[in-house]
Amino acid sequence: MSNRNDGSSEFAMTAGIIAASAILLIFVFYIVGLILAIVFTVIAICAWNRPLSLAGHVLTPKEARFFVHAGMAGACAVPVLVWFVCAVFALPVREDMWLHFFFGGYALGSIVLTKLADDAGLFAVPPSEDVVAPAVAIAPPAPSAPPQATPFRYARWDDEERPS
Repeated sequence: MSNRNDGSSEFAMTAGIIAASAILLIFVFYIVGLILAIVFTVIAICAWNRPLSLAGHVLTPKEARFFVHAGMAGACAVPVLVWFVCAVFALPVREDMWLHFFFGGYALGSIVLTKLADDAGLFAVPPSEDVVAPAVAIAPPAPSAPPQATPFRYARWDDEERPS
């Protein structure tokens, strides 16, 4: 510790704690994302050929295949992106990190791309043509004012000939 009272040691300690917290938070999100991707991939493989019903939601083969294919796209795209950035900025990458880039890319691609596709309505169920819309009850028209009563007269044969 220094004997100066300028606050630089407190700032350095605070910055170190913030950086350590950010690294720990990134690590926790990475582990949770990997676990979710593994669990959802197993579920997607079970629903690969026929729909699977889970907790009131039906997972279709289209959704299951999209999830796995999006994960494969992420597993390819993230390492290529890392390689490109490292090549442009001449940054070294440890050899043991490439496996994390592949698995992290799979988790990121499968979860994020599937969520984006679901928000875009890619998996929305199209309306069926044989479903009839529910009948709407139409209220009877309001009664109009009664017509003014006119005395009724039978017509005569000689109406045209009579002077008024």
